[in-house]
Formats: sequence, C-alpha cells, structure tokens
Amino acid sequence: MRKKERRKKKKKKKKKKKKKKKKKKKKKKKKKKKKKKKKKKKKKKKKKKKKKTKKKKKKKKKTKKKKKKKKKKKKKEKTDTLTHTIRRMEPMG
Repeated sequence: MRKKERRKKKKKKKKKKKKKKKKKKKKKKKKKKKKKKKKKKKKKKKKKKKKKTKKKKKKKKKTKKKKKKKKKKKKKEKTDTLTHTIRRMEPMG
C-alpha cells in the first residue's frame, strides 16, 4: 500500500482587526500626605533618691545674760509754774 501523503492543510490565519485604542486621559493622582508617626516618648525611670538622714544639730544652750537693772533716777518734783504765777498775780490785782 502506498503511503498516502498527508498534505498538511495550511490553516488560513484570520487577520484580526486591530481595534483602535482610545487614549485614556490620565487622572492625576492626588499625593497622599504621609502621616507622621508620633514617636512614643520613652518614660524615663526616675531614680529613687536615697534620703539622707539629717544629723540633728545639737542646739547650743543660750546662756541667759543677766540684765543690768537700771537705777531709776528720782525725778525732781516740778513745781507748777501756773500756780506760782496765779499767786503772784493775786496781790497785784
């Protein structure tokens, strides 16, 4: 038997019609503002201050100074000048 020559049928390629692409208007992208991340402040650990024990100062006893008694001067009795003048005036008038 003769081998049948298989002829390969050439498939006709269908020509695809190129669709005209519509140019899309580019939308301007709004720039998103980046939110600044707040840095968490690290709490500083407070160092406990050691309380210094205060040494009690010994109070010096104040020695009382003896007050010197002032001697009161005896006041001279003043004679009323008014009575004197009146007495003088009486015999004249």
